Amino acid sequence: MGKIKTVVIFAAGYVVGAKAGHQRYEQIKNWAQEMWGKPAVQEQVDNATEQAGKLAQEAKERLPGFKSNDKDSTDQNSTGSEKDSHGKDSGQA
Repeated sequence: MGKIKTVVIFAAGYVVGAKAGHQRYEQIKNWAQEMWGKPAVQEQVDNATEQAGKLAQEAKERLPGFKSNDKDSTDQNSTGSEKDSHGKDSGQA
């Protein structure tokens, strides 16, 4: 009888805990969505995106042999096969 009682108590605790956990998850999710929609947050997202773009461009300019007009970051080497974004031969012609 003791084992059955332990299993029932464990199962009840699991169900109650799972329900409480799901409710808390929903609270956090709703809060995050509310915060994401605020203009101040979106302004900071835009600032961070712009800064990341500037830093990426600066890094590209510092890379030796990087062509700034490459849009797809692939390059043709002298054998006609493509190079990936790290300058390695991809083997594709």
